[in-house]
Amino acid sequence: MTPAHDRLPLPPRTYQRAFTPTPHSLRDVRRTVREYLDRWGLGDLTPEACLVVTELLSNVHKHAGGKEGAQCTLALREMPGGVEIVVSDSSSTLPEIKEPELYSDSGRGLALILHVARRLEIVPTDTGKDIRVVLISVPSEGPAAEQELPSQKQVGAAPGVSELLH
Repeated sequence: MTPAHDRLPLPPRTYQRAFTPTPHSLRDVRRTVREYLDRWGLGDLTPEACLVVTELLSNVHKHAGGKEGAQCTLALREMPGGVEIVVSDSSSTLPEIKEPELYSDSGRGLALILHVARRLEIVPTDTGKDIRVVLISVPSEGPAAEQELPSQKQVGAAPGVSELLH
């Protein structure tokens, strides 16, 4: 029999990559996200994770200097029943979550992310900001499927930046 101290939980599996986001790099990033989620047994989160990564990296390219070659970091961290996605960039400008204008060509990304995410957190850092998104896999059957999930989505950031939404 294995002693209890030999059966400690494994640390979460992670992936991290620093790069300059471009429209052409997004396809490769989505492929990598899919591969890691499949490897971690979270393939059912692939559509949502790819949407989140595409929206966040597109925002870096458009708003945080991606056009000038600014780098960002994408991190994935496996968590029980889900994945945390973190995009870090060097811009201190925090995105606003607002209702997009009906005929606007942009402004829907964070609203789409809120629709699929369990948690969205915008965190100012000494070097810019982190945007953290948690996606949870909802089992289709078994005891875990019978657990009640929170009805509210949490949106967090520095005080005064955002508040709990429902």
